[in-house]
Amino acid sequence: MKTNASRYVLLAFACFIAFILYFVVKVQIDSKYDHELMLEDYYRQEKKINKQFEEESAVSASEEPIFRQTNVSLEIDFQAKSENISGTASFLRPSSKKADFTIPIQLKAGESLVIPRGKLQTGLWYITLEWQQNGKQLRIKKELYLN
Repeated sequence: MKTNASRYVLLAFACFIAFILYFVVKVQIDSKYDHELMLEDYYRQEKKINKQFEEESAVSASEEPIFRQTNVSLEIDFQAKSENISGTASFLRPSSKKADFTIPIQLKAGESLVIPRGKLQTGLWYITLEWQQNGKQLRIKKELYLN
């Protein structure tokens, strides 16, 4: 019995399609390949991100905290002359999750937040400050390299 080349091409094509379909079905059935882009609470997360963006854009140049490094401490001056400030300061160290910490901010007018250098290792820190000043909720993110 004589077979022509078109049958082999057709057989190879059918095997290729079966191979592709096997992986498509495997990815659809197996839960470890579940890579949904949408979150269950997508709209709630979006509102949270929008709120954070509004808080960051509300910080004017006169309200932006001033960071000062000394040999013994890191001082954060909020430049608030008339009001008490309350909020949180988060310090994230990209190279060591164990060094991350968050501290509350409770300052009277004219006071600065002082963090002892013993708590802060030398290197890069991502600092997020969230505070309330003049009736506004404010937020700022800062990258700081400590010497």
